[in-house]
Amino acid sequence: MLGHKLKSDGFTIVELMVSISLIGSILAIFGVFFVNNYQSYLNLQQNTIRTNDLSNGLQRMARVLRGINSITEVGSINLSGYAYFTPRDQALSKVRYFYDAASRSVKVGVIPASGSAPDYTYNPSNERVSTITENINATQPIFKYLDLTGAETSFTTDTFKDIQSIRIRLENDKAGNFTQIFELQTTVSLRNRKTNL
Repeated sequence: MLGHKLKSDGFTIVELMVSISLIGSILAIFGVFFVNNYQSYLNLQQNTIRTNDLSNGLQRMARVLRGINSITEVGSINLSGYAYFTPRDQALSKVRYFYDAASRSVKVGVIPASGSAPDYTYNPSNERVSTITENINATQPIFKYLDLTGAETSFTTDTFKDIQSIRIRLENDKAGNFTQIFELQTTVSLRNRKTNL
């Protein structure tokens, strides 16, 4: 009885330490893989949201500018004129698109007509300003103005009537979680200036 060895069914300390090390290594590899894939997914999601935001902003501006009646001011980051801002409008509104550097966003200000035709008035205190799209880089022109041949031209207040098309370009600012710079542009032919009707 005294010479009988006790039989152990457990693990030795060395075996336990090796097992913990292996499990820890596998979990660390899995964790890095999971975190990287999750971050890639978040970046893709942010980029998709940003692209959709730019596209929606571009479409909203193009819809209004396509039917602009008269242009009163042009610039590389601003544009003003008279247009039907919504399909419900019975009279032209005074509309101005502009880049707000403080918020890095493109905004629109709308002054609805007051009074009765043909003597409508546009009171600046009635202007409603809303944001079209945010995180915009305006180092390049947002608006470019084209003549009948489609060439970019400089216009004066006397020649605003000769603007046939407006090229709108929106580029997002690489800020926050946005990992890519996106640029979208479209050229809007002014419906009231068509010559092929």
